[in-house]
Amino acid sequence: PRPLKVLGMGVVLFSILLLNVCDGGQRERVAEFVTQWEPSLAVLLELNGWSETDLREAAQRWGHEFSFLLETNVRGGTRYKIGITAAHPFEAEPLVEELWHGAVVATFRTMGTAARGPWVVVATHLHPHASSARADEVKRLLARIPSGDNVLLLGDLNTLATVDEPVYSSSLEDIRRNLRLRAKFLDEVGELSLEPYELLTSRFVDVYPGTIVSEADLSPGTARDECAADGFRPTVPTTANQDANHAVPLRLDYVLEDSRDVTVEAYVIENSDTHRLSDHFPILAVVSS
Repeated sequence: PRPLKVLGMGVVLFSILLLNVCDGGQRERVAEFVTQWEPSLAVLLELNGWSETDLREAAQRWGHEFSFLLETNVRGGTRYKIGITAAHPFEAEPLVEELWHGAVVATFRTMGTAARGPWVVVATHLHPHASSARADEVKRLLARIPSGDNVLLLGDLNTLATVDEPVYSSSLEDIRRNLRLRAKFLDEVGELSLEPYELLTSRFVDVYPGTIVSEADLSPGTARDECAADGFRPTVPTTANQDANHAVPLRLDYVLEDSRDVTVEAYVIENSDTHRLSDHFPILAVVSS
């Protein structure tokens, strides 16, 4: 992992890179990208076709000794696998029956000497089709997440946020006309369905992301205003998008936190590389003292 460095007024304790690689991903590009950013942890979604060996060998390329791959197709439901890799050891609890794409509850007893532990990192990819199904998944997921520890929940939540509702109001007619989007994001009367988000934020704080182009934007005193949560930050689509469910700009990927005595920041990484890497932009989460 990268050495600790000052971010704003704090010292970075650890970082997490969230990336939906898109249907198995471009493996070489994914490895190069994660290596470039050197996160303490990586949460990778849609590892379709990957084996445990594939993930372990990829993790070693970017300096992570520990990894876990969730086999989500054990009940014949989905081939969309979830992977976690880390520089520190962790205990992984797979949740398969509760969720269509599954989830991993990873407990880190230590994140290094500076980071207070334990930390629980929950990686998930919520139901892709219906908001009511996502709401049911969120209820089951919240029941399984321990309380009392510092918890971060990251993933492609396929969910629209209440705080983004003013932005989506301008796209509402487009969403209504698109049958896929209508089924995925609207309720039975054609209004935005926000229940999954509201359930999640009854427990967690939504870490609203800024936008960065490169690691230089994280240096002290540079791009701090631009990185502030002062505007809508969609995570889809990229120019590589081929998903009809991403027909309008949407924020579907999230970092949620329930923590104490630390600062959690999140950044959508948008540059020419990430436009080609996947149909989702990656998010870098940074935890500092």
